[in-house]
Amino acid sequence: MALASAGRVTEAVDVLADGCELARAQGALAWELRLASAFVAIQDGVAARDTLRGVLSRFQEGFGTRDYRLAVAALNG
Repeated sequence: MALASAGRVTEAVDVLADGCELARAQGALAWELRLASAFVAIQDGVAARDTLRGVLSRFQEGFGTRDYRLAVAALNG
């Protein structure tokens, strides 16, 4: 988020993509959700929303968590 705030959006998106990939490889779905949500916050476009939808679709529990609810709200808002 600091990179995006400094106008370095492309670099921020690259860092988030790398983080999502690492989180996915480690099975860290909650971290992947946070990173995908940050992607939407930085660059609210089709690719970011598709990434977040993909992460949300893999959840089997935790639907009441703050991160999950915020992610759903980001897609609906």
